[in-house]
Amino acid sequence: MGISSKFIKFVKSIKCRYILYFIPILFWPALVHAQNNSNDVSVKVNGKKYYRHIVEKGETVYGIAEKYNEQPKDIVLDNPKAMDGVHPGDTLMIPVIVKSTDKTADTSSISGNYIYHDVVGQETLYSLSKEYHTTVSAIDSLNPVIAIKGLQVGQHLRIPAPDGGHKPQGKHAATNDTTHAAQQGQVSATKKEAQAYKSLIGGQNPADASKSFSDTGKKLSIYNVALIMPFAAEGADTIHLSRLEQGTAQIPQITQISIDFYHGLLLAFDTLAKKGFRVNLHVYNVASGSDSLSHGIDSILTNPEILKMNLIIGPPYPANFRRVARFAGLHRIAIISPLSSESYVLKSNPWTSKIAPSPITETEMEADYIAAHYRRNNIIIVHNRDANDVYYEVFKKHFKLADSLLGGKDTLRYAESIGGVSGLGSKISNSQVNVIVMPYQGAPFVAKFVNELANSKYSENDSLVLFGMHNWANNDALSADNLDTLNFHFPSNEFVDYTSLPAKKFIANYRSIYLSEPSYFSYQGFDAAMFYGNLLYTYGTSIQDHLGDVKYRGLQTSFDMLRSNTTNGYENKAVYILEYKNYTEKLDSR
Repeated sequence: MGISSKFIKFVKSIKCRYILYFIPILFWPALVHAQNNSNDVSVKVNGKKYYRHIVEKGETVYGIAEKYNEQPKDIVLDNPKAMDGVHPGDTLMIPVIVKSTDKTADTSSISGNYIYHDVVGQETLYSLSKEYHTTVSAIDSLNPVIAIKGLQVGQHLRIPAPDGGHKPQGKHAATNDTTHAAQQGQVSATKKEAQAYKSLIGGQNPADASKSFSDTGKKLSIYNVALIMPFAAEGADTIHLSRLEQGTAQIPQITQISIDFYHGLLLAFDTLAKKGFRVNLHVYNVASGSDSLSHGIDSILTNPEILKMNLIIGPPYPANFRRVARFAGLHRIAIISPLSSESYVLKSNPWTSKIAPSPITETEMEADYIAAHYRRNNIIIVHNRDANDVYYEVFKKHFKLADSLLGGKDTLRYAESIGGVSGLGSKISNSQVNVIVMPYQGAPFVAKFVNELANSKYSENDSLVLFGMHNWANNDALSADNLDTLNFHFPSNEFVDYTSLPAKKFIANYRSIYLSEPSYFSYQGFDAAMFYGNLLYTYGTSIQDHLGDVKYRGLQTSFDMLRSNTTNGYENKAVYILEYKNYTEKLDSR
């Protein structure tokens, strides 16, 4: 059965043994006011001055924290009832910020785990990081207002306190003495543990924190996994099941993608349960847009359950993922980008990983493959100066490196093209296989070149092998007949061998449970859960330390996780080279 049956089955499957949390999507505007609006009343509690803030309609903990230059978790600490969210009419107590612009005054104070500093003239983030023996990223991460307004005189900044929260010696001096901290029971007497503790409560950049924190790899009897996906896209909640059954309505595509991924995930966890792996799956719903300030995300990050996770999957949109990933990194929770191929989601956060290789990675792997298998043939790279595509330079550089390592002597030949095949000219060989490479994604000249080449004199014999990009396979402007004629090859991380026994078993199981055919995203969810679930089962809570230790061949997606440096996350580098033959995609047999 089709889409309607899948959605109906999904709705009926909500009552299952897994723990499901559907956080409502609230389309509230971000409200940022001046600090002293008419709603704020100054009061004293135990000698300390607070603003008494009355929550207005549309306000959230995140928005209120941003207004007062606070962190949401600190609002919750002073107002425990806000843990479950806030409602119009609620009263929140916010510490009053005392501003000072007098450079001769003591502009810092210490409270608990933080130093509070009032910015004065001539100060910069760099000077403050040196003054307090911390990092620019640590200060920046604790004070989101800096990203919005920049550093300004009078701002009340929160800075990680040295040695777990003990007052520095002198006006602003930081101390590295960990003995006193240990005596207070805050941290142990070693500098390494003191730094780890400071990172844990200080909100450092996840990349900085990784240098001082090492997971012990504890194995658990049951693991908590969060899945954050846009299940309820706009309009999905207004669809009548009867119309779905009749085929007169369809659910939004992003909702279908989320459901398919979720179904594959469940089947994988069921498979792993047979060998003793147990999981509590917490499912969160977020907005289908890519707004990084989504209040659906805010609701998730202020839910205390999220801190209990051992693994977070999603959300799929890069902007939202980056926000959740920063939270996950600060709390040492491994997090996966399930669908996006964007590499920047891994930057400066060693707790991240992503399943889909980037187009640059695919181009590099294609260059390696051609250098290894075709370097004795006539290799021609086609260039269009007007296309301005980075993949041409990526391929050229990587091919030369791979070719030299294999003992070659720059065998790559170059041909210019503005759309047609005339630029090939004398470059075509009559005695060798001609390997033509076009590392361009969406350039208009690609379709014209490919279709013209397939109908040219050069294609009269079987001496052409064309290498292109992953997204060509879905380009309607490229004729299937012409791709077949040119022995089209392309890099991809998606291939299902439908003749294999595991694939047949998965399809049969999927059909019997969900009454529909598995989609690309069903396989993606299954493979992701099998790979990361096995890692959790084998290595426990030190999963992130072992991502690069295991290679895995899934039903559709393979995994070979690598990272460019210790401060970034892991990217999946497993890439197939597929060939288009007899109108179907197959693994290159070479």
